[in-house]
Amino acid sequence: MNSRGGVDLPYMEKILGKPQDDIVKALSSRVFEDPNTGQHVLAERYLAGDVRAKLAAAKAAGMKANIAALEAVQPKDLEPSQIDVRLGAPWVPASDVSDFIKELLSARGAVVRHLAKDATWHVELHGGDVANNTEWGVDGATAERMIEDALNQRPTQVMSYDAEGKPRIDPAKTLVAQEKQQQIKDRFGGVDMARPRAVGTSRAVLQRQLQQLRIPEYNGDHLTLPA
Repeated sequence: MNSRGGVDLPYMEKILGKPQDDIVKALSSRVFEDPNTGQHVLAERYLAGDVRAKLAAAKAAGMKANIAALEAVQPKDLEPSQIDVRLGAPWVPASDVSDFIKELLSARGAVVRHLAKDATWHVELHGGDVANNTEWGVDGATAERMIEDALNQRPTQVMSYDAEGKPRIDPAKTLVAQEKQQQIKDRFGGVDMARPRAVGTSRAVLQRQLQQLRIPEYNGDHLTLPA
């Protein structure tokens, strides 16, 4: 490993004059067989990177030693207080947003599309007219529009028109709309006991995306240096 920078079993077999199986046993926890490639790799390299995916692969292959080692280095889950479940977060599933809208507005359906490549969200509401226009909507802005604006990180603005028909921002109505929009955002991101499944789903997605990588830790104790 010193001269090759990795695990070269044929080379080690040649210079040691021992079968590869015996060499692997002697190395013990210094090397692991990667079930995805069938190759043996240094522990520092194997127990790093996407360790969640590696653990799943090891479990599928029934590799007990790999499983035990990988379980010992799994990143600690984020605490709920460390996770900001907010409208427009790219890791929040569109299905969670759809469920939230249907519940909030008592709607028959809500089609939510997230175009990741453009970083844009689109909302299409079916039903829920009363809540959309009055309970959660305001004069000049429906709840559907305010939610879509929030998903796209836009404060909702309400326009009015002068005597010549030219549009302008209506400060008073815009303030009311943005206050209501904030209430909707707080309702989605807060600890809402009415939607523990959705909050749990979103947090689980974030855990998988952010808390899956581990940085390699090399101590170099297998290296020998020239005198």
